[in-house]
Amino acid sequence: MSGQHTPGPWIADIPEGDDAWNIHILREAAPEERICFMSHDATHENAVGKANARLIAAAPDLLAALQEIAAADEASMVELEAMGLGDVRSPANTRLVELARTAIAKATGGVSLRPITEYRAGEDQNITEADIWHPPKS
Repeated sequence: MSGQHTPGPWIADIPEGDDAWNIHILREAAPEERICFMSHDATHENAVGKANARLIAAAPDLLAALQEIAAADEASMVELEAMGLGDVRSPANTRLVELARTAIAKATGGVSLRPITEYRAGEDQNITEADIWHPPKS
């Protein structure tokens, strides 16, 4: 990805009432900076648009949380390897960290922190090839 996203936190400026047609996602520190504009979609209930706006506004916070999870996992793996213990994570924990890395890659346009071959798809970690996001080939 060539650029960085607008720094968070973001807020959803959601008008009151059921007839709200326009929703703005704004940078909280500079509300004059509009991240995106959502217009009412007649095929969805207005509640769906509001829920989508809240999810979009939470994106920078969600990305930061996932990046912290992935970084903590990397640090713990280094410590485990230094102690000669190797990977002693549970399959559930391994899967959660992989989901975090996949979401990070999707959000940043990058790739997972480790090569896909290191994820041992199909083994005891319950990770399949379909679970791992691959960036589009350019």
